[in-house]
Amino acid sequence: MSTPKRRLLAVAAVLSAVVVTALLPVAAEASGQYPTGRTGIDISYPSCSRIIAPGVPFGIVGVNGGRPYTDNSCAAAEAHAFTNVSLYVNTGLYTGGSAFAKAMAYGGCAAKDRSCGAYWYGYLAGVEAYRYAKAQGLAGAATWWLDVEMMNDWNTSTALNDRSILGEHQAIADRTPATATRPRAVIGVYARAGEWSTITGGGLAARHWPVWFATGLTKQTTTQLAHFCTKSFTASAVRIVQWIGPGTLNDLDYGC
Repeated sequence: MSTPKRRLLAVAAVLSAVVVTALLPVAAEASGQYPTGRTGIDISYPSCSRIIAPGVPFGIVGVNGGRPYTDNSCAAAEAHAFTNVSLYVNTGLYTGGSAFAKAMAYGGCAAKDRSCGAYWYGYLAGVEAYRYAKAQGLAGAATWWLDVEMMNDWNTSTALNDRSILGEHQAIADRTPATATRPRAVIGVYARAGEWSTITGGGLAARHWPVWFATGLTKQTTTQLAHFCTKSFTASAVRIVQWIGPGTLNDLDYGC
């Protein structure tokens, strides 16, 4: 995410402190996957050897190995540590490699139509992420997040970046429709507000995509976290706020 997937050392102590101290008092729970005022964690491939504390209200697990078209080898093991789990996938756009050439061919794009190529680059990244999640027994997740951040590869054209993000969103949506037993998956976006603006240029602001708001900050109080719950950069609401817990380098996530 916005910080390398931090070690989960001492997460049990941190979460206990979050729940029982005035730093982060528990508010009344809201319905849904991310109860209001409760704190979960997000993890991915750097945390493969770490033990996850029991009783965490929710977990968000990375499908990729930090970039599109890569895999988190321990995604299944991490996901199975939670009773309430959702997934996130990496996004990006690199036009100089074989993945982009494959996307151009897959989409039947004209030689100079990089907008077409960008869309199918993102789409195929979503296909690959879903394929891997399904192989790990995780494809039934109720919520998927698109990880949009500067540490991934992006184009100088925000319009092309938007096309890639749209493609990846559509790929996940195509594979997670409503069925007779469950509603269609929720697909949202994770980002810092400033990075979202730099990458997308505001071109996706009207999308009704839920937001996982990354603060990059530490030692946040309930009031401060609740403030970020009002700072959506899409046409939908902030569902979660990410912060860094006190006395640790773990990514913690506050339910809005």
